[in-house]
Amino acid sequence: MLQLSLDFLGRQLDRLKPARLPQARRDRRVNWKHGITVHLVFRPKARRYLLRLQPDGTARLVIPRRGSEAEALRFLERSEGWLLKRRAQWEGRHQARQAWTDGARFLFRGEEVGLSVEDAGGTPVLRFADQ
Repeated sequence: MLQLSLDFLGRQLDRLKPARLPQARRDRRVNWKHGITVHLVFRPKARRYLLRLQPDGTARLVIPRRGSEAEALRFLERSEGWLLKRRAQWEGRHQARQAWTDGARFLFRGEEVGLSVEDAGGTPVLRFADQ
């Protein structure tokens, strides 16, 4: 009778397990220079540090699986010029928006027109450019 031992397979599988589990990392917010809030986000599938300016004006910094928070902050320092440039563009777009109030002026089909708000039986009606 032939007897087969599979102990070697168990030893091989034990070697593949990580020696230590990484401690749990939590996403957090950091108030950075120039009044910019940076969200530090740990993503195990990420392979590099990624910095992005969000539509609300905050920055999001993705930290990869083997990255550290200290290295992420160094990356943020190196990217300061890029981030400030993008933030200035964002502020320019944000300030360019104008409230839709009575008497506001804006471009419509290449001509500057005024906006008038009228009350028609409890319902506001917007009129501009003879429309």
